[in-house]
Amino acid sequence: MFNDSRLRAALRLFMHNISASTGSVIGVIAIVFLVGVQIATLFGVIDITENVIRHSGVDFWVVTKNTVNLDHSGDLPMNYVDRANGVEEVLFARPLVNAAGLMKDKSGRRELSVMFGLKMPYLTGGPWVFYNGKPSDLLDPFATTIDDSTLDYKYNPQLNQYIDIQNKKLRLTSITKHIRTFRGDVVFGSEYNAHSIQGNSQFFSNAVLVKLKKGVDRQVAKNKIIALFPFATVFDTEKLAESSTSYYLFSTGVGGSLYLSTTLAALIGIVIIALTLYNNILTYDRDIAILRALGARKIDIFIIIFYQVLIMALIGSFIGFLLLAFALNIIVETRVPVALPIWFGPVHFLSTLLLCLLGSIFAVRHALKIDPATVFR
Repeated sequence: MFNDSRLRAALRLFMHNISASTGSVIGVIAIVFLVGVQIATLFGVIDITENVIRHSGVDFWVVTKNTVNLDHSGDLPMNYVDRANGVEEVLFARPLVNAAGLMKDKSGRRELSVMFGLKMPYLTGGPWVFYNGKPSDLLDPFATTIDDSTLDYKYNPQLNQYIDIQNKKLRLTSITKHIRTFRGDVVFGSEYNAHSIQGNSQFFSNAVLVKLKKGVDRQVAKNKIIALFPFATVFDTEKLAESSTSYYLFSTGVGGSLYLSTTLAALIGIVIIALTLYNNILTYDRDIAILRALGARKIDIFIIIFYQVLIMALIGSFIGFLLLAFALNIIVETRVPVALPIWFGPVHFLSTLLLCLLGSIFAVRHALKIDPATVFR
Protein backbone atom coordinates (compact mmCIF):
# COMPACT_ATOMS: atom_id res chain seq x y z
CA MET A 1 0.00 0.00 0.00
CA PHE A 2 2.70 2.49 1.01
CA ASN A 3 4.57 1.89 -2.28
CA ASP A 4 1.42 2.57 -4.28
CA SER A 5 1.88 5.57 -6.60
CA ARG A 6 -1.78 6.41 -6.05
CA LEU A 7 -1.08 6.89 -2.34
CA ARG A 8 1.79 9.24 -3.17
CA ALA A 9 -0.52 11.16 -5.50
CA ALA A 10 -3.10 11.40 -2.71
CA LEU A 11 -0.46 12.76 -0.31
CA ARG A 12 0.65 15.39 -2.85
CA LEU A 13 -2.95 16.47 -3.45
CA PHE A 14 -3.52 16.60 0.31
CA MET A 15 -0.52 18.89 0.81
CA HIS A 16 -1.20 20.90 -2.36
CA ASN A 17 -4.15 22.74 -0.77
CA ILE A 18 -3.42 22.46 2.93
CA SER A 19 -6.12 24.93 3.98
CA ALA A 20 -8.91 22.92 2.31
CA SER A 21 -7.43 19.67 3.61
CA THR A 22 -7.32 21.15 7.12
CA GLY A 23 -11.02 21.94 6.84
CA SER A 24 -11.75 18.30 6.07
CA VAL A 25 -9.61 17.16 9.00
CA ILE A 26 -11.52 19.56 11.28
CA GLY A 27 -14.72 17.91 10.09
CA VAL A 28 -13.36 14.52 11.14
CA ILE A 29 -12.29 15.95 14.50
CA ALA A 30 -15.82 17.30 14.93
CA ILE A 31 -17.32 13.87 14.28
CA VAL A 32 -14.96 12.07 16.65
CA PHE A 33 -15.24 14.62 19.44
CA LEU A 34 -18.93 15.57 19.31
CA VAL A 35 -20.23 12.06 18.70
CA GLY A 36 -17.78 10.69 21.30
CA VAL A 37 -19.01 13.10 23.97
CA GLN A 38 -22.65 12.31 23.19
CA ILE A 39 -22.04 8.55 23.26
CA ALA A 40 -20.07 8.89 26.52
CA THR A 41 -23.00 10.79 28.03
CA LEU A 42 -25.42 8.11 26.81
CA PHE A 43 -23.37 5.33 28.41
CA GLY A 44 -22.97 7.49 31.52
CA VAL A 45 -26.75 7.72 31.87
CA ILE A 46 -26.98 3.95 31.36
CA ASP A 47 -24.36 3.44 34.06
CA ILE A 48 -26.13 5.53 36.71
CA THR A 49 -29.46 3.84 36.04
CA GLU A 50 -28.11 0.36 36.65
CA ASN A 51 -24.83 0.58 38.59
CA VAL A 52 -26.29 -0.35 42.00
CA ILE A 53 -28.10 -3.33 40.45
CA ARG A 54 -25.13 -4.69 38.52
CA HIS A 55 -22.74 -4.35 41.46
CA SER A 56 -25.03 -6.05 43.96
CA GLY A 57 -23.39 -9.46 43.47
CA VAL A 58 -26.72 -11.32 43.64
CA ASP A 59 -28.62 -13.46 41.14
CA PHE A 60 -32.24 -12.33 41.54
CA TRP A 61 -34.20 -9.29 42.66
CA VAL A 62 -37.71 -9.59 44.06
CA VAL A 63 -39.66 -6.34 43.58
CA THR A 64 -43.32 -5.35 43.69
CA LYS A 65 -45.71 -6.54 41.00
CA ASN A 66 -45.19 -5.16 37.47
CA THR A 67 -42.24 -2.98 38.52
CA VAL A 68 -39.97 -2.15 35.58
CA ASN A 69 -37.57 0.18 37.37
CA LEU A 70 -35.92 -0.34 40.75
CA ASP A 71 -36.66 3.24 41.83
CA HIS A 72 -40.39 2.58 41.51
CA SER A 73 -40.62 -0.63 43.54
CA GLY A 74 -43.16 -0.40 46.35
CA ASP A 75 -43.26 -2.09 49.75
CA LEU A 76 -42.66 -5.82 50.19
CA PRO A 77 -43.35 -7.57 53.52
CA MET A 78 -40.11 -8.29 55.35
CA ASN A 79 -41.14 -11.94 55.75
CA TYR A 80 -40.42 -12.31 52.01
CA VAL A 81 -36.77 -12.42 53.02
CA ASP A 82 -37.40 -15.42 55.28
CA ARG A 83 -39.40 -17.15 52.56
CA ALA A 84 -36.57 -16.76 50.06
CA ASN A 85 -34.00 -17.98 52.59
CA GLY A 86 -36.05 -21.16 52.94
CA VAL A 87 -35.49 -22.20 49.31
CA GLU A 88 -32.96 -25.04 49.13
CA GLU A 89 -30.97 -23.50 46.26
CA VAL A 90 -30.67 -20.08 47.93
CA LEU A 91 -27.42 -19.17 49.68
CA PHE A 92 -28.91 -16.04 51.24
CA ALA A 93 -31.60 -13.40 50.79
CA ARG A 94 -31.28 -9.82 52.03
CA PRO A 95 -33.67 -6.84 52.11
CA LEU A 96 -32.91 -3.52 50.42
CA VAL A 97 -34.69 -0.29 51.35
CA ASN A 98 -34.73 2.44 48.70
CA ALA A 99 -35.43 5.74 50.47
CA ALA A 100 -35.27 9.32 49.25
CA GLY A 101 -34.87 12.40 51.41
CA LEU A 102 -33.46 15.92 51.51
CA MET A 103 -29.91 16.25 52.79
CA LYS A 104 -29.21 19.61 54.44
CA ASP A 105 -25.74 21.12 54.66
CA LYS A 106 -24.47 23.70 57.17
CA SER A 107 -25.65 26.58 54.98
CA GLY A 108 -29.22 25.30 55.03
CA ARG A 109 -29.14 24.23 51.37
CA ARG A 110 -31.02 21.01 50.69
CA GLU A 111 -30.17 18.38 48.10
CA LEU A 112 -32.17 15.28 47.14
CA SER A 113 -30.40 12.12 48.25
CA VAL A 114 -31.26 8.49 47.60
CA MET A 115 -30.35 6.18 50.48
CA PHE A 116 -29.96 2.47 49.96
CA GLY A 117 -30.65 0.85 53.30
CA LEU A 118 -28.62 -2.32 53.85
CA LYS A 119 -28.98 -5.27 56.18
CA MET A 120 -26.22 -5.16 58.79
CA PRO A 121 -23.62 -6.58 59.01
CA TYR A 122 -23.81 -8.15 55.54
CA LEU A 123 -24.01 -4.93 53.48
CA THR A 124 -25.42 -6.78 50.46
CA GLY A 125 -26.13 -4.26 47.69
CA GLY A 126 -23.77 -1.76 49.31
CA PRO A 127 -20.99 0.45 47.89
CA TRP A 128 -18.28 -1.26 45.86
CA VAL A 129 -15.72 1.52 45.31
CA PHE A 130 -14.51 4.15 47.77
CA TYR A 131 -12.83 7.51 47.44
CA ASN A 132 -12.12 7.47 51.18
CA GLY A 133 -13.08 4.70 53.58
CA LYS A 134 -14.03 1.02 53.44
CA PRO A 135 -17.18 -1.15 53.74
CA SER A 136 -16.70 -1.86 57.45
CA ASP A 137 -17.07 1.88 58.14
CA LEU A 138 -20.78 1.42 57.49
CA LEU A 139 -21.23 -0.94 60.44
CA ASP A 140 -21.73 2.04 62.74
CA PRO A 141 -25.53 2.07 63.42
CA PHE A 142 -25.78 5.73 62.40
CA ALA A 143 -23.21 5.65 59.59
CA THR A 144 -23.79 6.99 56.11
CA THR A 145 -21.78 7.83 53.00
CA ILE A 146 -21.49 10.69 50.55
CA ASP A 147 -20.20 10.54 46.98
CA ASP A 148 -17.06 12.29 45.81
CA SER A 149 -19.02 13.91 42.96
CA THR A 150 -20.56 16.25 45.56
CA LEU A 151 -17.31 17.28 47.23
CA ASP A 152 -17.10 20.57 45.35
CA TYR A 153 -19.95 21.94 47.43
CA LYS A 154 -18.77 24.68 49.77
CA TYR A 155 -20.46 23.34 52.90
CA ASN A 156 -19.97 19.61 52.43
CA PRO A 157 -19.30 17.78 55.68
CA GLN A 158 -15.97 16.17 56.51
CA LEU A 159 -15.48 12.58 57.61
CA ASN A 160 -16.94 11.81 61.05
CA GLN A 161 -19.14 14.91 60.99
CA TYR A 162 -22.91 14.58 61.31
CA ILE A 163 -25.25 15.37 58.46
CA ASP A 164 -29.00 15.86 58.34
CA ILE A 165 -31.07 13.73 55.96
CA GLN A 166 -34.81 14.25 56.23
CA ASN A 167 -34.31 15.57 59.80
CA LYS A 168 -32.34 12.50 60.84
CA LYS A 169 -28.79 12.96 62.13
CA LEU A 170 -26.29 10.54 60.58
CA ARG A 171 -22.50 10.36 60.80
CA LEU A 172 -20.44 10.51 57.62
CA THR A 173 -17.99 7.61 57.85
CA SER A 174 -16.86 7.09 54.23
CA ILE A 175 -16.90 8.65 50.76
CA THR A 176 -17.83 6.61 47.69
CA LYS A 177 -16.34 7.15 44.23
CA HIS A 178 -18.61 7.96 41.28
CA ILE A 179 -21.67 6.09 42.57
CA ARG A 180 -24.71 8.00 41.39
CA THR A 181 -28.33 7.43 40.45
CA PHE A 182 -30.68 9.15 38.06
CA ARG A 183 -32.75 10.57 40.91
CA GLY A 184 -30.08 12.22 43.04
CA ASP A 185 -26.97 11.81 45.16
CA VAL A 186 -26.42 8.28 46.46
CA VAL A 187 -25.84 7.55 50.12
CA PHE A 188 -25.69 4.18 51.85
CA GLY A 189 -26.74 3.37 55.38
CA SER A 190 -28.44 0.85 57.58
CA GLU A 191 -31.84 -0.60 56.85
CA TYR A 192 -33.14 1.04 60.05
CA ASN A 193 -31.97 4.53 59.04
CA ALA A 194 -33.47 4.14 55.56
CA HIS A 195 -36.81 3.23 57.13
CA SER A 196 -36.61 6.34 59.31
CA ILE A 197 -35.93 8.55 56.29
CA GLN A 198 -38.62 6.87 54.23
CA GLY A 199 -41.12 7.17 57.07
CA ASN A 200 -42.58 3.68 56.69
CA SER A 201 -42.63 0.57 58.83
CA GLN A 202 -39.53 -1.49 59.48
CA PHE A 203 -41.57 -4.53 58.49
CA PHE A 204 -41.27 -3.65 54.79
CA SER A 205 -38.49 -3.44 52.21
CA ASN A 206 -38.44 -2.29 48.59
CA ALA A 207 -36.55 -5.28 47.23
CA VAL A 208 -35.26 -8.69 48.25
CA LEU A 209 -31.80 -9.60 46.93
CA VAL A 210 -31.27 -13.33 46.38
CA LYS A 211 -27.93 -15.12 45.96
CA LEU A 212 -27.88 -18.75 44.82
CA LYS A 213 -25.57 -21.53 45.97
CA LYS A 214 -22.86 -22.57 43.53
CA GLY A 215 -23.72 -25.32 41.09
CA VAL A 216 -27.51 -25.21 41.50
CA ASP A 217 -29.93 -25.14 38.57
CA ARG A 218 -30.66 -21.44 38.09
CA GLN A 219 -33.99 -21.87 36.33
CA VAL A 220 -35.29 -24.37 38.88
CA ALA A 221 -34.36 -21.98 41.69
CA LYS A 222 -36.03 -19.07 39.90
CA ASN A 223 -39.24 -21.05 39.38
CA LYS A 224 -39.36 -21.89 43.09
CA ILE A 225 -38.87 -18.24 44.05
CA ILE A 226 -41.56 -17.10 41.59
CA ALA A 227 -43.97 -19.65 43.09
CA LEU A 228 -43.28 -18.21 46.56
CA PHE A 229 -44.17 -14.65 45.49
CA PRO A 230 -47.24 -14.66 43.21
CA PHE A 231 -47.89 -10.99 44.05
CA ALA A 232 -44.35 -9.82 43.25
CA THR A 233 -41.99 -9.83 40.25
CA VAL A 234 -38.74 -11.80 40.19
CA PHE A 235 -35.98 -10.39 37.96
CA ASP A 236 -32.61 -11.75 36.99
CA THR A 237 -30.08 -9.07 37.94
CA GLU A 238 -29.20 -8.52 34.28
CA LYS A 239 -32.85 -8.18 33.28
CA LEU A 240 -33.66 -5.68 36.03
CA ALA A 241 -30.64 -3.57 35.02
CA GLU A 242 -31.77 -3.59 31.39
CA SER A 243 -35.37 -2.82 32.37
CA SER A 244 -34.33 0.15 34.53
CA THR A 245 -32.14 1.49 31.72
CA SER A 246 -34.90 1.09 29.13
CA TYR A 247 -37.32 2.96 31.34
CA TYR A 248 -35.12 6.04 31.66
CA LEU A 249 -33.93 6.02 28.06
CA PHE A 250 -37.25 5.41 26.33
CA SER A 251 -39.96 6.46 28.79
CA THR A 252 -38.55 9.74 30.09
CA GLY A 253 -37.31 11.36 26.85
CA VAL A 254 -33.68 11.31 28.00
CA GLY A 255 -32.66 8.72 25.44
CA GLY A 256 -34.44 10.53 22.60
CA SER A 257 -32.59 13.78 23.30
CA LEU A 258 -29.25 11.96 23.44
CA TYR A 259 -29.93 10.04 20.23
CA LEU A 260 -30.99 13.25 18.49
CA SER A 261 -27.91 15.21 19.57
CA THR A 262 -25.61 12.33 18.53
CA THR A 263 -27.27 12.15 15.10
CA LEU A 264 -27.01 15.91 14.65
CA ALA A 265 -23.30 15.81 15.57
CA ALA A 266 -22.69 13.12 12.95
CA LEU A 267 -24.68 15.04 10.31
CA ILE A 268 -22.71 18.22 11.01
CA GLY A 269 -19.48 16.30 10.52
CA ILE A 270 -20.71 14.77 7.25
CA VAL A 271 -21.75 18.18 5.89
CA ILE A 272 -18.37 19.72 6.80
CA ILE A 273 -16.49 16.84 5.18
CA ALA A 274 -18.71 16.81 2.10
CA LEU A 275 -18.31 20.55 1.53
CA THR A 276 -14.56 20.66 2.13
CA LEU A 277 -13.86 17.55 0.06
CA TYR A 278 -15.99 18.87 -2.79
CA ASN A 279 -14.15 22.20 -2.58
CA ASN A 280 -10.87 20.28 -2.55
CA ILE A 281 -11.73 18.45 -5.75
CA LEU A 282 -12.74 21.69 -7.46
CA THR A 283 -9.22 23.00 -6.84
CA TYR A 284 -7.74 19.73 -8.13
CA ASP A 285 -9.62 19.69 -11.44
CA ARG A 286 -6.49 20.39 -13.50
CA ASP A 287 -4.37 17.91 -11.50
CA ILE A 288 -6.93 15.17 -11.95
CA ALA A 289 -7.26 16.01 -15.63
CA ILE A 290 -3.48 15.64 -16.01
CA LEU A 291 -3.61 12.26 -14.27
CA ARG A 292 -6.40 11.15 -16.62
CA ALA A 293 -4.45 12.40 -19.65
CA LEU A 294 -1.41 10.42 -18.45
CA GLY A 295 -3.50 7.26 -18.44
CA ALA A 296 -5.02 7.12 -14.96
CA ARG A 297 -8.23 5.14 -14.96
CA LYS A 298 -11.39 6.11 -13.15
CA ILE A 299 -10.66 3.40 -10.58
CA ASP A 300 -7.26 5.04 -9.98
CA ILE A 301 -8.90 8.43 -9.36
CA PHE A 302 -11.40 6.74 -7.01
CA ILE A 303 -8.57 5.09 -5.06
CA ILE A 304 -6.62 8.37 -4.88
CA ILE A 305 -9.63 10.09 -3.32
CA PHE A 306 -10.17 7.09 -1.05
CA TYR A 307 -6.59 7.45 0.17
CA GLN A 308 -7.18 11.16 0.73
CA VAL A 309 -10.22 10.39 2.85
CA LEU A 310 -8.25 7.72 4.74
CA ILE A 311 -5.43 10.19 5.47
CA MET A 312 -7.93 12.77 6.73
CA ALA A 313 -9.73 10.14 8.82
CA LEU A 314 -6.49 8.97 10.43
CA ILE A 315 -5.24 12.46 11.26
CA GLY A 316 -8.64 13.72 12.36
CA SER A 317 -9.39 10.61 14.43
CA PHE A 318 -6.04 10.81 16.21
CA ILE A 319 -6.54 14.45 17.16
CA GLY A 320 -10.23 13.92 17.90
CA PHE A 321 -9.58 11.01 20.25
CA LEU A 322 -6.89 13.02 22.06
CA LEU A 323 -9.33 15.90 22.57
CA LEU A 324 -12.07 13.46 23.59
CA ALA A 325 -9.85 11.76 26.17
CA PHE A 326 -8.77 15.14 27.55
CA ALA A 327 -12.38 16.36 27.80
CA LEU A 328 -13.68 13.16 29.40
CA ASN A 329 -10.89 13.18 31.99
CA ILE A 330 -12.14 16.60 33.06
CA ILE A 331 -15.85 15.77 32.85
CA VAL A 332 -15.55 12.50 34.80
CA GLU A 333 -14.58 14.50 37.90
CA THR A 334 -17.80 16.51 37.68
CA ARG A 335 -21.40 15.47 38.25
CA VAL A 336 -21.99 14.93 34.52
CA PRO A 337 -22.33 11.15 33.95
CA VAL A 338 -19.91 9.84 31.31
CA ALA A 339 -18.67 6.34 30.57
CA LEU A 340 -17.23 4.53 27.56
CA PRO A 341 -16.93 0.75 27.00
CA ILE A 342 -13.62 -0.66 25.79
CA TRP A 343 -14.99 -1.58 22.37
CA PHE A 344 -16.10 2.00 21.65
CA GLY A 345 -12.76 3.25 20.27
CA PRO A 346 -12.42 0.81 17.32
CA VAL A 347 -16.14 1.00 16.51
CA HIS A 348 -16.10 4.79 16.62
CA PHE A 349 -13.06 4.96 14.32
CA LEU A 350 -14.62 2.60 11.76
CA SER A 351 -17.91 4.52 11.94
CA THR A 352 -16.00 7.79 11.43
CA LEU A 353 -14.24 6.34 8.38
CA LEU A 354 -17.61 5.29 6.98
CA LEU A 355 -19.02 8.78 7.57
CA CYS A 356 -15.98 10.26 5.82
CA LEU A 357 -16.59 8.01 2.81
CA LEU A 358 -20.27 9.03 2.76
CA GLY A 359 -19.23 12.67 2.92
CA SER A 360 -16.90 12.22 -0.04
CA ILE A 361 -19.53 10.80 -2.42
CA PHE A 362 -20.18 14.13 -4.17
CA ALA A 363 -16.46 14.78 -4.50
CA VAL A 364 -15.89 11.35 -6.06
CA ARG A 365 -18.76 11.80 -8.52
CA HIS A 366 -17.35 15.15 -9.64
CA ALA A 367 -13.80 13.79 -9.97
CA LEU A 368 -14.89 10.85 -12.11
CA LYS A 369 -16.63 13.23 -14.54
CA ILE A 370 -13.53 15.35 -15.19
CA ASP A 371 -12.61 15.25 -18.89
CA PRO A 372 -8.85 14.68 -19.45
CA ALA A 373 -9.09 16.90 -22.54
CA THR A 374 -9.55 19.95 -20.30
CA VAL A 375 -5.80 19.93 -19.57
CA PHE A 376 -5.12 20.96 -23.19
CA ARG A 377 -7.48 23.93 -23.17
